[in-house]
Amino acid sequence: MLVSDIMTQPVITVQGNASLREAVSLFRHKQIYSLPVIDEQGVIQGLFTKSHLLDIIEKELSLDLPVDSIMIRRVVTVGPNTPVEQAYNLALRQGVSRLPVVDENNRVIGIVTGNDALQALERKTRRSLSYYQQELTRTRDYQYTFDNLIGRGERIKWLKREAQVAARTNSTILISGESGTGKELLAHAIHCASPRSNAPFIKVNCAAVPEHLLESELFGYEEGSFTGAKKGGKLGKFELADGGTIFLDEIGDMPLAMQAKLLRVLQEREVEKIGRTDVVRVDVRVIAATNKDLEQMVKEKEFREDLYYRLNVIDLHLPALRDRREDIPLLIEHFLKTLGTELGRKIKGITPQAENLLVQYDWPGNIRELRNSLERAIALSLNDVLDVEDFKGLSGDDVPVKPTVPVMPVGTLAEAVEKAERETIKNALSYTNYNKVATARVLGVHRSLLYRKLKQLGLD
Repeated sequence: MLVSDIMTQPVITVQGNASLREAVSLFRHKQIYSLPVIDEQGVIQGLFTKSHLLDIIEKELSLDLPVDSIMIRRVVTVGPNTPVEQAYNLALRQGVSRLPVVDENNRVIGIVTGNDALQALERKTRRSLSYYQQELTRTRDYQYTFDNLIGRGERIKWLKREAQVAARTNSTILISGESGTGKELLAHAIHCASPRSNAPFIKVNCAAVPEHLLESELFGYEEGSFTGAKKGGKLGKFELADGGTIFLDEIGDMPLAMQAKLLRVLQEREVEKIGRTDVVRVDVRVIAATNKDLEQMVKEKEFREDLYYRLNVIDLHLPALRDRREDIPLLIEHFLKTLGTELGRKIKGITPQAENLLVQYDWPGNIRELRNSLERAIALSLNDVLDVEDFKGLSGDDVPVKPTVPVMPVGTLAEAVEKAERETIKNALSYTNYNKVATARVLGVHRSLLYRKLKQLGLD
């Protein structure tokens, strides 16, 4: 908010060669408290205040004297583009209640009082606080921890360990991974495990905000800074995240022009609001995420190299779901519980054949696609146990075919069964990265039976 938004216009002035009688008359009829004194061109020369009226009475001065004979010659002024907060602080420091507003030629164009500035700042603070509370409430509606990163495979375990260590620092983090792998969940878990957990977690999807609005969304703007600007201005996401974490999702889609401004924020820890002349200091931890190859984009001049290295202080990669198939049974179990509750369905479980189908599928949409498929199946299934027929969209040609058990040479039936079991269990173990719980699920047997078979076949 600028002085020009709240200053009084037109301002009542008096020329320096006018008599004290004229000045007194203006005070009496206009009910004002101070008069800027100007020359013929409107340039400010001094200030005539109510205290001068007392001087006239106490010193019995002639009313025919010119105003400039007793006016205050040292005048504190502000420009129309001065932020209101700066003008208010200036008035406090100088011990004055009114500040003439002058243009670039020092001509008086308005006047602003300390009370006007204080009231404007109070209104702005109330609006900002209301908006801030709404954003904070919205972001605290859900809280993610590392327990929400479901999986027991080595890849996800290693990722959790790295992320937990990174959470204790203030370093910038770059999360990479395909769409639907859980990048926002990981970012939120890092925030909740960090010393900033009680401060805001603010998310910005760089791909979802139109390019011409991204600057105002990130950095905010002052009232009247452009056509359509909200009254009182708007706090940017960086200001809202002050003391906490800002999550810049889809950073690879940020325009090059905005990348340069983001780089400055990361370097200087300050933002430039649209329509404001001074900068705003911010204390923000930045976590960025992308599903693109930023290194390749740097080579192709589509992403700034200096920004890439600023973001890539700590690099965390979320593997695709097809690369962590051993975790799919656990994810299925989790989603059956949560989605069943959300949809009001009592689903007892899933058949081994259907689970095997989901484990074999490549999931180009990753965990998000798995969740959606399970939600659809739970909503539409006529049974309380999901079966292959509930996942018709996944049972076509797009499901990779696993190697079939090779034809066994002629021998006794017992030998054929043992060889078939051995090959099947070995394939399942390899498929699940030797996760025995997942192997039992894929084979559709109880874990105790699997353990007996492993010992019996010498595979333990």
